[in-house]
Amino acid sequence: MEMKYFSDLRRVKDQNYEQMRGFMLGLIKNSVPNSEFAIKTRGLWNLEEEVLISSLLQRGYDAAIFSQDNNFLGHIAYQEDASDKSRVNVFSVYIAPSERKKGLAYKFAEELIQNLRKKGYQKINIGKEENIFTAKIAKILGRKQSGLKILLEKQLACLL
Repeated sequence: MEMKYFSDLRRVKDQNYEQMRGFMLGLIKNSVPNSEFAIKTRGLWNLEEEVLISSLLQRGYDAAIFSQDNNFLGHIAYQEDASDKSRVNVFSVYIAPSERKKGLAYKFAEELIQNLRKKGYQKINIGKEENIFTAKIAKILGRKQSGLKILLEKQLACLL
């Protein structure tokens, strides 16, 4: 399994960028209408697609894209917290339908946590239960040792 950041794919014009770009635009435009992400970004949605992506990346949004043998497996989308640069806020976890029920959400989260730790992040806030996979991963991570502080909705699980 391979993990790449969407921002890195874009910056180096990776061969998978166009495919992931289309997927990310679909994610953006099909987000839950009253989710925090939709509310925060709705004003950007009418921008030209590349300007929209640039605007989101400048605001600290990114996604870890997971693939195997060039097949898309899923993503974890997050935003660096503007008020606390040691924290990221996960707002979307997605697993491709053909890959569900294989424990990938947890594997994705473990991989992302290791990479976030290397980048100096100390806390990860798991979003509200508007996204079914995000809710599941919050529940799983609340019980596991991760090396980061996992901030769950309305409770704090310090996992060191």
